[in-house]
Amino acid sequence: NDNNPYGWEGTTLENMVKYMETARSFDDDEKFKTFRSNLGTTGVLEGDLTLGHGIFNGYKTVKSLFNLKTDLYKIIENNPELKEIDKVGGPKIINYNSEITGGPDIGEYSPFTIKYIWDAYLLMEHQGQFPNGTIVEVGGGYGGLCVVLDKLSNFEKYILIDLPDVINLAKRFLKHFPKTYKKVTFLTVNDI
Repeated sequence: NDNNPYGWEGTTLENMVKYMETARSFDDDEKFKTFRSNLGTTGVLEGDLTLGHGIFNGYKTVKSLFNLKTDLYKIIENNPELKEIDKVGGPKIINYNSEITGGPDIGEYSPFTIKYIWDAYLLMEHQGQFPNGTIVEVGGGYGGLCVVLDKLSNFEKYILIDLPDVINLAKRFLKHFPKTYKKVTFLTVNDI
């Protein structure tokens, strides 16, 4: 049926409709400037900040993350270009000082950028290195993890799969990162 082109039902359908409507709303230039700080949409587009051991809200859990993985400091310190991600979409920024991290100051980042760095670190830890060939991300959202992975691993190709309106948002976001954008293949769920 036209109102349910992907066959989802119940809560899942409601969430997917909200997801697509949210992505579509950022076609407007003014709304795009702050799409990453809109509290009604960050959870829809960036996911919730749950990492299995509490809500990753930029204050409580970040200290335990850095205590668990001190290599995370090195990754952030050695890659200052990761801050470029937070120049697009107007995200909420937190100063990750020693009080928050439980270690050295790492500077100002969006909690979601820290989450994407964490996700990239987990991939590296699992594989023994950052991925550098072809990466496929299903449900890639606006492309935040894609940019982080490119800055850390310099992958050859990235295939980002999501719903049509979300793919449009990803294209718009990733155009701000031309080196990354050139390596991305965008596929909608209709394409696969």
